[in-house]
Amino acid sequence: MVQMLSCLRAFLLGFVIVLGFSGVMVGTGSGVFLYQLHDYSLLTPTGVDGPPASLLGLSALSCVLAWFIWQFDYSSKSQVISLATLITIIGVIETCVGIWALVRHQQIYALPEKVLQKAVLALSDSKSEDLWHRIHIKLNCCGINGASEDFRQQHKHVPWSCCYEPQEIENNKKNCERGCHHLVIHRTQSILLYTFLLALSSIILKACTISLAWCYAKAITEGMLHRRKMLRIASQASAIAMTKIANQPMSDEEHGINLSPSV
Repeated sequence: MVQMLSCLRAFLLGFVIVLGFSGVMVGTGSGVFLYQLHDYSLLTPTGVDGPPASLLGLSALSCVLAWFIWQFDYSSKSQVISLATLITIIGVIETCVGIWALVRHQQIYALPEKVLQKAVLALSDSKSEDLWHRIHIKLNCCGINGASEDFRQQHKHVPWSCCYEPQEIENNKKNCERGCHHLVIHRTQSILLYTFLLALSSIILKACTISLAWCYAKAITEGMLHRRKMLRIASQASAIAMTKIANQPMSDEEHGINLSPSV
């Protein structure tokens, strides 16, 4: 029983360490996704940054929880149950965040009209110029629907970032006519899908930690019951021995009678 508790405790500590490192990895991935969504903010629907932002906060909470759990001595059942309960709460919230990301992934097919109008206005806004350049360079596209529709027909200058890496003249023209609208939609869907997978991996790890914690708590309970049983058996054996001693007839020497022959 003692060896089993030691093994379970070692495994539990290992999972706690992995839980902390996974929190760092999930936080890093969520931060990267948020940065990418910020770059595409001119052509993304509102609210798509909610799942990765929530996952980032939960990852920070997981790291703090892992450090807090590391301070436990795992000597009592209540500590282990508290550990499992806290991890379960975070796991349930991460499950909701993953479902949220998956639902948003399924809902995004085209930009709402208000977002498109805002993006059209942003084409002429000098404050949004840097964001447009980033989108053009990263996705090798131009404007919302292409250079002709967004710039040439409006008698506007085509930004230098459009067709940033041309190879041939024909390819240059083709890339310039490729708008960023649907490319950003596909990229946003990919980010939300990756957010769901990131949350799923974290949930699986937490489920393993919770299962191990409950096994450890059960082992502690069984160990306590085993010790109580052994103490009860020992006390019963001691009582039986004392009863036998009390009922045993006393010898003559114990009565103080000298049976030696008189001279």
